[in-house]
Amino acid sequence: MGGISPQEYLERWPLNLPLEERGESEWGCPGEFATAVKDFAEDHGIKVIEIDFDHPQEYGLLAYRAYLACEGARREEILFDCFNHQNPRTNIQTGIPGLWLPFNTEDCLAFARGFLEGKKFERIYLTLLPSFARSPDTATLESWREHLSSHGEVELLGINSRAFPPDTLAPFRFVGQMRGLRKKYRLSRPLELELSSLEELLWQ
Repeated sequence: MGGISPQEYLERWPLNLPLEERGESEWGCPGEFATAVKDFAEDHGIKVIEIDFDHPQEYGLLAYRAYLACEGARREEILFDCFNHQNPRTNIQTGIPGLWLPFNTEDCLAFARGFLEGKKFERIYLTLLPSFARSPDTATLESWREHLSSHGEVELLGINSRAFPPDTLAPFRFVGQMRGLRKKYRLSRPLELELSSLEELLWQ
């Protein structure tokens, strides 16, 4: 994950340890765990739908399409949330579809740009994960605004543009502004997706 290749990472931060290539621990699902879930479900008569993608961004795209498949979705708006700066309850209660970004890095900005190509929105909400590490692959807030603003009016959520990325109070502002969105745009009936509709999206 991120805009730094494994080789470049090892050159920048060499480790005097034996190297082993394996699944990324934060985003993957260990085979043993998946097998245990399937065995448990079979023993208890529970239907399992396995959703298997090669990259976390694909799950974000599926969730976005699921929001759009619901009656009451505000198709003219979009909320780009990031890593643990997400609140699906807000999307469900307001109808604002969310597209989740794994990080605030250059590769995620490229993903967002590719998604937005040929699309226009009335409003684009954006929240990014604050960082104190200043990683070389962190995309600047200015670059996010520049690329997103040509596709709609950009509104920052939780972000202080003068403090980002080392923005200590961003998580607290984010919570309050999510609450404000729910109060302002609350639907009379929250978004709801039938399991059969999710299966149709997967087949597509």
